[in-house]
Order: sequence, then structure tokens, then C-alpha cells
Amino acid sequence: MRRELSLTAVDEVLIVAADFLRASPRGTVVGVAAVFHEFDAVVVQCLSVPTRAVTGTAGMVRQPRVGDCGAVVHVLDSERCTVECVDGSGMTAWLADFSFAELAPPLDHWKFDVREVSAGVYRAVGSGPRNMSVESTDTDADKALADCRAFALRYRA
Repeated sequence: MRRELSLTAVDEVLIVAADFLRASPRGTVVGVAAVFHEFDAVVVQCLSVPTRAVTGTAGMVRQPRVGDCGAVVHVLDSERCTVECVDGSGMTAWLADFSFAELAPPLDHWKFDVREVSAGVYRAVGSGPRNMSVESTDTDADKALADCRAFALRYRA
């Protein structure tokens, strides 16, 4: 079964990969980085540069962190894409360009929960396969959750 792809300049490299991978699933590993498509969910697994040009909702915008979840909104070329991270209230925390090597597919089989454990202090807890668990505490709920996901990325099988 052959996958049909639209022929755009960006997709030409992906067509070559699709021919070899025969209907590959999203986030398939090719070489050292995964190939992502528009609307794929991703997790930031590392940052090749500590700060980058970002846009987002006024007053809410911040730099990406390891462990942040987002969605690919545009594939720029065979190695880079634009990712958007939205917070729990629907505001864009950041919109930035990443190399595929900085991103990972979502953490399947992991569940995360964030609770306020004291006034202004949040604890994020994650439970994963093989009874693995991770935990992070911070005064910023989003940072606690991102740190928890970053710890879980280290244990990914």
C-alpha cells in the first residue's frame, strides 16, 4: 500500500522517507530525528539554543522548556518545524521554530496530574509503564508539569 502525499517543496523529502517506510506512522524515526507532520503532538526533549524568537499571547508569552507539549503547526523544511504550546486556559504560551532533533513524540502510557499542595506551591506527579513515577514541585504549575514530563522523557523506553 503506497501513501499519497501532496507534492509541495516541503514534502519532497518526506515522500522519499514514505517510499522506504511504507505507510509509516506519525513520528517515525529516520536517522537520529523523528519526522513530524502538521498537527502532530510533540514534546520538547532538548533545547539546542537556550533562548529563541517566540511569539504568543500578550502577557503570557515565555521561552519553551524541556517537557513542554505542543503541536506542529507548520513544517518549514526537512529538518525544522513551527510548534505552538497552549496553556490550560487556551492562551498561546509560545510559538517557535524547532529542529526535529529537539522534539519527541508524546509520552504514551504516561499520566500526569498537577495539584496545589500549599498556597502557591504545585506538585506534578506522573505515572508510567512498569510502575515508573516522576514528581516535581514548583511555585509555577506549568513549570512543575514541564519538569515532570522532562523527567519522564529520560525514562522513555
